[in-house]
Amino acid sequence: MVLARNIFHDKRLQKSKSERRSKLDILAEKISWFQTELLTGIEINTKAKLANLVEKYFQRFQSELEHIKIIHSIGNRRGNRHASREASIRMTLDMEKSQFNGGGFEVPNLIVQENCDILKNWDGHYSYLPKIKMIKVSVQDLKENKQKQITSADKSVKPKGKMTVGEDEEMKITESKKDENVIESKKGENVTESKEDANVTESKKDENVIENKEDKNLTKNKDDENMNEIDDIEDIDEDKLLQDSDEDVEMTEKDKC
Repeated sequence: MVLARNIFHDKRLQKSKSERRSKLDILAEKISWFQTELLTGIEINTKAKLANLVEKYFQRFQSELEHIKIIHSIGNRRGNRHASREASIRMTLDMEKSQFNGGGFEVPNLIVQENCDILKNWDGHYSYLPKIKMIKVSVQDLKENKQKQITSADKSVKPKGKMTVGEDEEMKITESKKDENVIESKKGENVTESKEDANVTESKKDENVIENKEDKNLTKNKDDENMNEIDDIEDIDEDKLLQDSDEDVEMTEKDKC
């Protein structure tokens, strides 16, 4: 009886040690992954950024799952040798995502610089793990961050309905001044167009006057030419008449003789 009790006690201790060792293995693997990311030079200063890093952490088995899928797709394979590993991975991811979507998933606190320095110097020994402070992050941190961004964007663009009285009046004055400037600008354009039209009209008038003067000069020149022709004709007729008269006189004198 005593021997059986001791055997049961030893088995329970062994099981407890095995479970504790398994938990430490999982924790060390998780911390090692975040240490590797931290050594790449990333800066985490908010829980939202840390939550984004956790979502990347959930993708750590992606290449292994794809490899298993390729092996499954090859024909003439008896059984499924990787089924247990695939099931273990999916069970682990489901548990981690359930925590992340619920009360929170525990990860190293990368927001505090002192803790980051401790994590960088971690050499992989389990005795060093209690010095690394942990923090819980969840999907709610991502949602709150998105809500803050939306609120900040809304504040930067104030709707007209929520303006104060002073801001509303100032806006009206500004719009009124803009309207006045537009009206003045249009008036200036109309005046300029009117002046241009007047100049065009005056130019046309001057051209018409010049054309009229040229027409009158041409008419006068033609009249002068006609008068000169008439004078020439009259002179010719007078000379002819005088010649005829002289000839008549000579004929008369000859007849008398």
